Amino acid sequence: MKFIARSLVATVLVASLGAVGAAGTVSAASACPARSSAPKFSQWGDQNLYFVAPQARFEGATGQWTRTGSAGVVAEQSPWRINGATDSKAMRLPAGASITSAPICVAANQESMRFFFKSPGTGKLRVTLSVTTGGTTAYSSLAFSAQAGWNVSQVFAFPAARNAVGDQWITVSIAAEGGTWLVDDVMVDPWITR
Repeated sequence: MKFIARSLVATVLVASLGAVGAAGTVSAASACPARSSAPKFSQWGDQNLYFVAPQARFEGATGQWTRTGSAGVVAEQSPWRINGATDSKAMRLPAGASITSAPICVAANQESMRFFFKSPGTGKLRVTLSVTTGGTTAYSSLAFSAQAGWNVSQVFAFPAARNAVGDQWITVSIAAEGGTWLVDDVMVDPWITR
């Protein structure tokens, strides 16, 4: 694996909130949709099954992702093309830019994610995960740097704030803190606990 962490900062924070917006509220009767999954990271020794987060191949529509700064889709792709030989795009994040997903429903056995990124060899990439369920918000945030070029990320565990049936809505934010980064193929692991 090419991923080399030069600096690692992790913060986990759980806060209690009095009211939760409709996008972050999940009732006990809700259920996440069934998704097709496969061992997309097997060549890196990860045999877990993954599915693509909504619109996270960045090949077509990207309305499920809010952009800030000069974030935008570019004609470049991770060299491994785990989601198809015809994939040809990635999300470009110049310094100060970010992308944030719409809330993604994840079930009780869906507990982590990983993705591909192209590092400029300088600056850091920050991944922030947040979930709000039943008045509780949990966050995790990790900033890292890596050698220049395309890399596969480490596994990022979701913070836990699940409803009565184990579902939660997770929001993924990825931000460039110096340098220009590319991000591609954000994948969710539905079977981390076996």
